[in-house]
Amino acid sequence: LDVSVTASAAWPAAPLAAELLEGLADVGLGPQYLRALAAEEEAGGDAGAWRRLAARVAEAQLANGATSTAGRLLSLKARHAAASAVVEATVDLERTDREALAAELRRQGCSPGAPWAAVALPKLSKLEVACSASALDAWASALGSGGSVGAGGTPWTLGKTSLDHALYELDELSDDAAHVVGYAALGGSPGLSAFLKALVRLADALAAKRRPGRVVFRHGPGDAATAEGAPIVGFGMELQARSADEVTKSVDEASQAAGDGGCAADPSANASVADPVESFHGIDISALASRHPEAAGA
Repeated sequence: LDVSVTASAAWPAAPLAAELLEGLADVGLGPQYLRALAAEEEAGGDAGAWRRLAARVAEAQLANGATSTAGRLLSLKARHAAASAVVEATVDLERTDREALAAELRRQGCSPGAPWAAVALPKLSKLEVACSASALDAWASALGSGGSVGAGGTPWTLGKTSLDHALYELDELSDDAAHVVGYAALGGSPGLSAFLKALVRLADALAAKRRPGRVVFRHGPGDAATAEGAPIVGFGMELQARSADEVTKSVDEASQAAGDGGCAADPSANASVADPVESFHGIDISALASRHPEAAGA
């Protein structure tokens, strides 16, 4: 019996760079990978070129490159979309924040799917959103010099989660702490490289002045229209099949045992059988046969 099964999740497969980021984050190299990506030149919006760049940068983060055990494991996990569920969970955070900050995003002209960022100074109840590298550079100048940004009267706090990739973090509970979150899909879309560079410059500006706060990266939504469903691999899914000949043989043997006074005639004995005649790992074969007579054996 030759059976092949392909299953896809309800959420889309993550871009290769996102898979590589999560894999490297598992060994403490997530922020380093983001910084290395930001240091590269724009891939020109070409999807293939961006994938090759993302793979090359990831390989450079590993001591022995792709030939190391960590490199082979990272390649295997990325090829089978092992981190797609983690990426989708982070995208769900973006949806929540986008809904909460919808008015500010509209005011700044931020289109859905484009990279965007928010900065908050919770103690001062100040907030501002932006979707351009120049706006992030303006934040870096203001916050790096000890100033503040954003309009007052809009309390909002950047929640700290295990899904964050922190580019900078220092005494975030301080009264003058600045909380910055940048959302972007790592699919190589136009403007992504400039956004990452600006986010890194902002983190470095705060670090240079030891300004209390956090600058983190989170995955944003990609193009849902072109994304394929993530393959379900390694989620404990198992297919077990039984041929019609095996079922017939089991029925004949059970009938003979019942006629000879064997244990199969005793209901209490059947209760202890792990694989009863008409059931296979919880699948009622007789019910399947009655519903699909065309699939029954000759």
